[in-house]
Amino acid sequence: LSDGALIIDDLASTLPDGAAQLDMIRREMQPYIDATPVGGDRFTGKQTRRSGALIARSPASRPLVQHPTILVVTGKLLHKAQSYQLHLTQTIAIGPGSPAQSIHRDEWAFDFFEFPSDHHVQCNTIWAMTDCSRRIAIRSPIFTASSMSCVTKTIVFFSSACSRRNSF
Repeated sequence: LSDGALIIDDLASTLPDGAAQLDMIRREMQPYIDATPVGGDRFTGKQTRRSGALIARSPASRPLVQHPTILVVTGKLLHKAQSYQLHLTQTIAIGPGSPAQSIHRDEWAFDFFEFPSDHHVQCNTIWAMTDCSRRIAIRSPIFTASSMSCVTKTIVFFSSACSRRNSF
C-alpha cells in the first residue's frame, strides 16, 4: 500500500458466480448507466457516466461489498477506526478518449478534520468490469480510458469511510 494501491489478481473468480458476477452487475446496471448524463467538467469526465445506488439497483453487486478479502483489506487500512461504513457505491463508465483525472486522493474530501498523517479515513475498492491495462493500474490508482485496451471502460466503485465520532 505504499504507493496507494493494492491489486488483487483474479479476485472475481472467488465470487459466487465467478467472473460472470461482473457481467450480471453490468446487465443490471446498464439501463441506469445509459440514462445517466455524462460529467460536466474535465475532472468528472465529459465522456464519463457515474451511476449510483449500486447496492439497491443491482442485487448481483452485493457479494462484492461483502467479499471477505475486501473486508479484511478495508479493516486493515482503516485499523485506527472503531467502525467504518459503506458510504458510496457506483458504476463509472469512462468513454473513449477520456483524459486521466488529476492525481488525487478521495479522502482529501475529509481534510477539514485534523487527522494524524497515518490515520486513513477512506478506503476505495474498484472492480474492473472490462479489460484494463495492468501496467497502468500498477503505475497509478487512477485509471485512464485513453490508455486502456478497451473502448469503454466500466468499473464498480465502492468507498468505505470511518465515522468521525468513532475515529479515535
